[in-house]
Amino acid sequence: MGPRLEANVTEASTQTLNSNLTNPGAPGPTLFPTLVSQVEQNPDLVNLVNNNPNVVHTINQNPDFINVVNNNPVVIDTMANHPGFVNVVNNNPVLIDTMANNPGFINVVNNNPVVIDTLANHPD
Repeated sequence: MGPRLEANVTEASTQTLNSNLTNPGAPGPTLFPTLVSQVEQNPDLVNLVNNNPNVVHTINQNPDFINVVNNNPVVIDTMANHPGFVNVVNNNPVLIDTMANNPGFINVVNNNPVVIDTLANHPD
């Protein structure tokens, strides 16, 4: 038997949601219990939700949003840098399908924030 190799392994720190966002008795929005573990698999999404609780409504009403974010992390950057985009998505859930089917769309929005204002002012 050859020499035994040992690795110094440490567990990665896990991001968790703010407890107010998972407790129905707490003030503010509450993420559906069935979605908590899915959100907590993506530390960047956890940070987004913790910093902008309005995203809870987006996720609760459109669970596919989690897949969109996982497949296109620019969505998180866009929402973090342009918090008004969260409201635009909440008011126009068809944008979630648009982002899923046209990954380049979020780059256009991220690079041209005027698009957010246009979408907000002209939801139709």
